[in-house]
Amino acid sequence: MKQRLPNTLIVGVPKCGTSSMHTYFRDHPQVYVSEKKELHWFSRDRIAANLAGPGDRDVFDRIAPTFDAYQAHFADAGDEPIVLEASPSYAYFNDTVIPRLKDTLGSDLRIILQIRNPIKRAHSTWVHMVTNGRETLSFHDAILAEEKRAAEGYGDFWRYAGHGFYSPQIEPFYANFGRENVNVIVLEDFNRDRKQGFLDLARWLGVDGSFLPQDLDVAYGHTGRAKNPALKATLDTATAAAVKLKRIIPKGVYDRARILNAKLGRMNTTRDVYPLEDRTWDLLAERFRADLERTSALIDQDLTPWLDRPRGGGQ
Repeated sequence: MKQRLPNTLIVGVPKCGTSSMHTYFRDHPQVYVSEKKELHWFSRDRIAANLAGPGDRDVFDRIAPTFDAYQAHFADAGDEPIVLEASPSYAYFNDTVIPRLKDTLGSDLRIILQIRNPIKRAHSTWVHMVTNGRETLSFHDAILAEEKRAAEGYGDFWRYAGHGFYSPQIEPFYANFGRENVNVIVLEDFNRDRKQGFLDLARWLGVDGSFLPQDLDVAYGHTGRAKNPALKATLDTATAAAVKLKRIIPKGVYDRARILNAKLGRMNTTRDVYPLEDRTWDLLAERFRADLERTSALIDQDLTPWLDRPRGGGQ
């Protein structure tokens, strides 16, 4: 059989549920999903240009180094109608990525682009960096340092606010692939009814709209501080071992272990020690206002209530 390549891409946005969506589709019988998420092949050189931040080089070294390596992630694809890749950097670097997608994969692509409250998204990314030991500034100070860090060559993941401007990420995909081929998913809506949201997305992709993954109640990619560091270390070790042994472990056993591991990991995680200050909420609300109004018009859904600070603080 001819080498398959993706015809569907989750292009972003980071910390908007892309890890969960990638995982949910793994079990769909009509969708082939690369085992590894975030191959970043089509944005690789853009990422390579900014590696000055702590840990940036380590992250870069884990992405696809060559086109052959990229193709290899889809070598086992059969006759599934959908071949899916998820690389959340593609939306942010769309000016470079879109021409490359069209040259390599063609124009007949389905694009999934996930968004959420940009203030909470920015905070979630900061928490991710703090818990990974890369970020040392407070959230407020990190927001104020964002432009300086970008000028110094820090990677794009450090642009906590920068990734939250959605209209410049959505519009180019609409223009190049057609609105009918771009599905903008609002994470808050999806999470209110994941079952219906997944079924709707499957039908939009043209695959079996009755299949439901068994782990829809699990949110993957959740970050925060471990309540019990020893348990986290055990779970991390178990995950690494399971990945190495996946090909010899019965699929049902592997899937049950993966779901249990994710649930235990989330139960063992807290964000209570990472408050989002009112002053930072207000700063970002003003910064995002114009873009949220434009994004609301683009997707025909009013997103501006996201700017209202929750009662009792911005957490």
